[in-house]
Amino acid sequence: MLCLLLSVGLLLLGPQAMATSVYVWTDNQGNRHYSDERPPDGVSFRTLEMPESAVSRRPAPSERVRDIRCRDFQGALAQLLELDDIDGNDDDWRAAKEQARNGISEWCRS
Repeated sequence: MLCLLLSVGLLLLGPQAMATSVYVWTDNQGNRHYSDERPPDGVSFRTLEMPESAVSRRPAPSERVRDIRCRDFQGALAQLLELDDIDGNDDDWRAAKEQARNGISEWCRS
């Protein structure tokens, strides 16, 4: 159970998950914390050393997640294309369109 919770916690940390040391402590309310940052001063903790390969490995997204992300980017692009009060040469608008198209390329199955 501890390994499962630690794995989920590391995935949620995103870019911070590259740390190889994980601090574990329990607060006054009995909640257990896992973090790559040291706990506050005066808090008793232990350190788990994670191999770099375990930290950087991520599972492939499920088909459901792929479908949701695909629809999100398709919807974003549709909304951007419907805007009629934006100058077509606006840099932010063009960047947003490019980001939506890149997301569609990444998440949608052809």
